[in-house]
Amino acid sequence: MKQLLRKGLKEIVVDEVPDPMVSAHHVLVRPLYSLISSGTETASIHQEGVLKAVAENPSHLSKIWNVLKVQGPVRTFNEIKAKLSEYAVLGYSGAGVIVDKHKTVTDLEIGDRVAYGGEGTGHAETILVGRNLVVKVPEAVPFEHACFATLGSIALNGVRIANISLGEKVAVVGLGLVGQLITQLVRLQGGFVVATDLKADRVELASRLGADMSLVGGAQFQEQVSALTDGQGVDCVIVAAAAKSSAPCRLAVDICRDRGRIVAVGAVELNGPCIRARQL
Repeated sequence: MKQLLRKGLKEIVVDEVPDPMVSAHHVLVRPLYSLISSGTETASIHQEGVLKAVAENPSHLSKIWNVLKVQGPVRTFNEIKAKLSEYAVLGYSGAGVIVDKHKTVTDLEIGDRVAYGGEGTGHAETILVGRNLVVKVPEAVPFEHACFATLGSIALNGVRIANISLGEKVAVVGLGLVGQLITQLVRLQGGFVVATDLKADRVELASRLGADMSLVGGAQFQEQVSALTDGQGVDCVIVAAAAKSSAPCRLAVDICRDRGRIVAVGAVELNGPCIRARQL
């Protein structure tokens, strides 16, 4: 079968791979819609090359140095070389029809309309999915809407963990698909939404969808949040960004009030002394 893969650091290919075999507590799904979560999926693609990727996340250097001390230069070089050519699966949310199932799955049938998710499900002609990551789709829900189920569940879980109270000021950092969904769910929960992203078009979309305040990220953002909250900071920050560095989480620490809450649902680094100190 054909599957979309990332080869090395930045090359995207459609390649032939073996058909998956059904296993215990799993089903095989033939996707009709496979959702591209652009923020999460492109976060693993280093378009600017190796040096740019390392510059954005210096922790990679310490990992290489630690391996070098244990394994020596030759084995370390070979491991790095292998990393530059290995394949990785992209995609984690879609919808389709069950084409096969294991006998341990008793509550689903071949032909059922389902939405699925999970790391490694990917963009492919046939998907092997664990039973707990599959849900039936009602006949009235089109597949092009059902494929958003996984992203919707991530957004909903993030808002529930944030435990937002009526009138609390909540900053949503990162306005990709998940961030936009979180912004709307926070409003429905009664929160005052401060939505931010480095991309102006995403900020404008959040504004049109009802964010109480939409700001393009940058040097002035922390000052704007401080002015809005009389210097106290927001009650809660939900980080929905995808980044190769800990910058989004450092920003969350800077704009969150004392004893506030930070929830990270995006693919971001959680390194940095200020973040570790706040976690303690």
